[in-house]
Amino acid sequence: MDKPDTMSVLGKRYTRETARKMPYGGLVNSDGIIVEVISEDQAKAQFSACKEHLKDLLADLD
Repeated sequence: MDKPDTMSVLGKRYTRETARKMPYGGLVNSDGIIVEVISEDQAKAQFSACKEHLKDLLADLD
């Protein structure tokens, strides 16, 4: 299966169809328009940063 063209939904209304093209999420404004799409690389970086922060918090408990 081909990866969806995630950037093709920028500026479009958020619907079930456009949501399927944003597997890692994004930002939608108050009018329901997609203003940012999260890429796979951004999602991985966010996950790594959260994991490191959690390790730091747990280390502080020791």
